[in-house]
Amino acid sequence: MPAASDDIERPGARRRRVIVRAMGVLALPVMALLAWIFIWRPMTMMHRVGLAGFFPEEHRRCVVSPRMGRRTCYVRRPSTTQSAGEEEQVSITSATRQVTLATRTWETLDSATLSHLRDSIALALDGWGGERIPCPSPDTSHSTVHTLAAWRFDEQDVRLLTQRLYGADGRTPIWIAQVYSVPVGFSGCEPRIHVRRLLTAGELGEHFWRWIAESSD
Repeated sequence: MPAASDDIERPGARRRRVIVRAMGVLALPVMALLAWIFIWRPMTMMHRVGLAGFFPEEHRRCVVSPRMGRRTCYVRRPSTTQSAGEEEQVSITSATRQVTLATRTWETLDSATLSHLRDSIALALDGWGGERIPCPSPDTSHSTVHTLAAWRFDEQDVRLLTQRLYGADGRTPIWIAQVYSVPVGFSGCEPRIHVRRLLTAGELGEHFWRWIAESSD
């Protein structure tokens, strides 16, 4: 009898071992996917615009907007050898921690420093493998913007903008370089992305009756 009992229990134990092994095999790709969505993807999007760190909260002050479902982290850095001051801002969704906006701004006191900074940023974005998007040339006679460029990645569009802000009351003008991340297709440059979607029930009905009317003519 004990031997028969052991024989009956063995198939159940074997099934449990198979289930545990299958769960272990499935857990690895699931964990890798979650790590990509919640850690590596946001971090890569931040790094492309020059924001350091693994997480948006790292070395930045954050404010939570429950109504908007968003967390915004910000920091102002003092002057360095390349700039008269820097600002960083990154916004993520509270639920999924996906980056909705990431910006880095440099302030310089001369155009030569700005030109060097602009070329360094463009070179870095090319190095990330971004596809350059044709942008319209800014009209400097009616705008403070001097440079407008954009790159497209799978996860985001990155836009580079430089402008000159004239100082009030005779103060020294400030040159600004700003690079920021926006959703794909929202860089303001061509080519535009047209999002396809399913028609609503009302739109389907409208198209149907229009087709009937045109067919009866």
